[in-house]
Amino acid sequence: MRFILISVFLVFTRSSHAQTCDLLTLDGVWLDPFNNQQINVLCSNESWDEIYSYPSWLMRDLEGNVMAEEQVEYFGISGASFHRMVPTNPWPNNANSMPVTMELWTGFGEVLACSFEWEFVPRELEWTGTGDQGCFPVRVVAYSNEQDGCSLALSLENGAGENVWSEVLEMNESTAFVAQSDSLCLSQFECYDLQAVSSPTSYINMQLVDPAEGMAWNLQHWSYYSLFGEVLSLDTTFTLDLYGGNCSEAQTVSGSEVPRTLLHPNPVGVGGRFRVPFEIGDEITLWDGVGHRFALDQSAELMAPSIAGVYYVVVKSLRNTEVYTLIVR
Repeated sequence: MRFILISVFLVFTRSSHAQTCDLLTLDGVWLDPFNNQQINVLCSNESWDEIYSYPSWLMRDLEGNVMAEEQVEYFGISGASFHRMVPTNPWPNNANSMPVTMELWTGFGEVLACSFEWEFVPRELEWTGTGDQGCFPVRVVAYSNEQDGCSLALSLENGAGENVWSEVLEMNESTAFVAQSDSLCLSQFECYDLQAVSSPTSYINMQLVDPAEGMAWNLQHWSYYSLFGEVLSLDTTFTLDLYGGNCSEAQTVSGSEVPRTLLHPNPVGVGGRFRVPFEIGDEITLWDGVGHRFALDQSAELMAPSIAGVYYVVVKSLRNTEVYTLIVR
């Protein structure tokens, strides 16, 4: 099934009465694999007359308590539409299914349009067809602006250090400087290291996307880019732990503590970019507060984690090791 969002730019008059939502369907509700504090909603509206102006979804438990809610992002819903809800309390590490009520509100939360009884299975990923707690199908899409062409070597290791997948992507004029990998399926119960090594380039972007939908905007699950400012090679290792809890080997973060103001910006928004004092040859690692590594990098610009909290950036050079505190909001 192809999901397309048709942007709606007109402002509609707010409705003051409940609607039946006859031509609106709720297609999927799932916990985001790369951010276990975000619940994704996929719905479809086939009506040309009703767009549910300024919509927001809300999830309630059987007692009527609000479990998660969406901030208004769109003028309306037309065609298929992807939405993000944030839990009202930190989501527990619980994969069990539960009955919930999904409510669609309009007019910035003033009018209840309709509701759906739903069996919420957090890790089912029903829209991928892999079933409850099944593997997560993805492919890598990469882009480089290097006019002489750029190659990107990718390899994926599991928690036992075994290589489970590798591929080299070539980006050049003949490919419009874009390349995509074969599809692979990531286990929900594995700790992966994804290593990415490129030939020299001034800019490179890579994303994990849905294999069937390609680069459809609403199914870009994870992304990374480096804008070096000069021609350099990317040599980075990312830790991938779907839903968290599988990369259990905690380590102690040690080194000389330096002012966090040297990171910019700091605080940084979830998923935002921040810069680190860096010299060629330095190794940069990003850790959470209990010693789990999020990323290993060799560039001056990193992507913040998708969950708010306190993190530590460790910069290791031939001379010393420095530790910066990063606040993610």
